[in-house]
Amino acid sequence: MGSVDEEMTAWVLDGLYEVPWRALCSARPGANASAVPDLITALVTKAKTLEDFWRLRRMLEDEVIYEGFFIQAAPYVIPFLARWMLVDESEDARATAIGIIDLISADDPDDPDDSGTPEEREILRLALVDALDAVYDVIARASGPSRRQAITLAYGIDGMTPRLVEALSEAETSSDDEALREVIAYVRRDGRGGHLGRPVD
Repeated sequence: MGSVDEEMTAWVLDGLYEVPWRALCSARPGANASAVPDLITALVTKAKTLEDFWRLRRMLEDEVIYEGFFIQAAPYVIPFLARWMLVDESEDARATAIGIIDLISADDPDDPDDSGTPEEREILRLALVDALDAVYDVIARASGPSRRQAITLAYGIDGMTPRLVEALSEAETSSDDEALREVIAYVRRDGRGGHLGRPVD
């Protein structure tokens, strides 16, 4: 059993098996996404060691991530990973969830050169926007690479909003991590954030 109690596990996985996974394309050529719910369930309930997290993460990524192409099933995993981040405080769990969401977000819903229909890319955009509370929670309470990844993801979704400005200030004062400070400096000077959260034309 994972580090989340039964009640919270039920909340994280609520509706998982109601998603029409068999009707959604996976990253495996010609395959549907029927393996995805079992992989998410295993991540949330069975992963205990770093090796477990990495193995299950790779298996899930093989189902929903293919560089340069929109994968139809990908946005549907985001809500479950976001809920998991809110209730599982282990660094391994948060790093796994934020890492998968970050890779999925590389299928930029605002990029007209990306594959995927406008309707599919809008589903991705909405899933990313809905995950923002969980992403900000990681910024506030995690450390190390997952916190840095959460900052760049929040910036990509939200842009430099007052909420992110405040989160960056709090992160900066609570940590002496030089890599974290470099990420904060980057998003402060970049000026192109929010592209993942803008409606698809």
